[in-house]
Amino acid sequence: KIEKDSFLIEIRKLFNKYLFVLLLCVGIFYLFGFSNLYNEKIIILCGLIVLLITVKINFESALFISKNEQVAAGLILVSLKWFVPVSIISIVWMFRESPLTTMVGALIGHLIIWILILSYTKSVPKEYDRANFRQSELFARGLEYGWPIAIVGILSWILNESDRFFIQYYHDSKQVGLYSAAYGLVSAPFIMAAGAAAQFLYPIFFKTSKDKDRTKKVVFNSFLVNTAVVFCGVILIYIFTDLIAFIGLDISYREGASGLFVWLGIGYGFFAMSSSFDLAAYTDKNTVDIMIAYLISSAVNIGLNILLIPQHASEGAAIATMLSLATYFFCMVAVYCRRHFSRY
Repeated sequence: KIEKDSFLIEIRKLFNKYLFVLLLCVGIFYLFGFSNLYNEKIIILCGLIVLLITVKINFESALFISKNEQVAAGLILVSLKWFVPVSIISIVWMFRESPLTTMVGALIGHLIIWILILSYTKSVPKEYDRANFRQSELFARGLEYGWPIAIVGILSWILNESDRFFIQYYHDSKQVGLYSAAYGLVSAPFIMAAGAAAQFLYPIFFKTSKDKDRTKKVVFNSFLVNTAVVFCGVILIYIFTDLIAFIGLDISYREGASGLFVWLGIGYGFFAMSSSFDLAAYTDKNTVDIMIAYLISSAVNIGLNILLIPQHASEGAAIATMLSLATYFFCMVAVYCRRHFSRY
């Protein structure tokens, strides 16, 4: 218990140090490099503070998960998704809509959540072993675990966002808007469902990480549940395509975008199904597996975009996305099976 508390305290200190340095550099760059107007500087400053608090809140949520305090972590994430928008709407309603009032509303919402976290978080334990954890060693261990995740962030952007640039290059902004409308409407439920499942399963995976047989059972059972949910989701999208387009899209996008729903639904269904294998890689500290899967699927995505978008526009982008996300899923399955079932 003392060792775990010491580790978490040192990790928090290290995180705070590098986060402060990073945001200081970004803040100087934006405040002095982009605008000379006072109001814009205030908005940028508020945005940087919101970014700082948001990152800190997510970090504290991760610490709660590491301590198996799932309820606290879940409340934090739910409050970010619901309380902050309510705070923004309240401030805009009381005053008037503007970039400044929107940013102030976001700042107030994040500050309230942060204050509640501080009031809940326990103080530094009396028995605090400082000598066991050097920050230089923690940084080296974090870098070893985290550098593939940093690359994943770039590859994820290529996999999920780069198709807009291909559509714009080969066609026009109307096709970009059409694809973006369908993409946002269909991908969001699958991404949110995968994220919610991951938050629920994180402590379970970490708790069973030392027992390989139990981990295999958790992966298999969670994969079955994800597959069942995805199958139902894709079937519902196929059946209610026209209704979804009518409710969720402007009339100018309904006819063209509805044809993309099933392709995108299948693609992000594969993405949601892969979350079980992603979690297994995280708990086994094999983050390089995720990076390799993203690298392969991003390369496939770029190749398919070049091949399909010139002739098929937004439909080609949707098919490319579906095949790329399917590639990611099968890469993660292959790596997981090789690590956990291969004798050699």
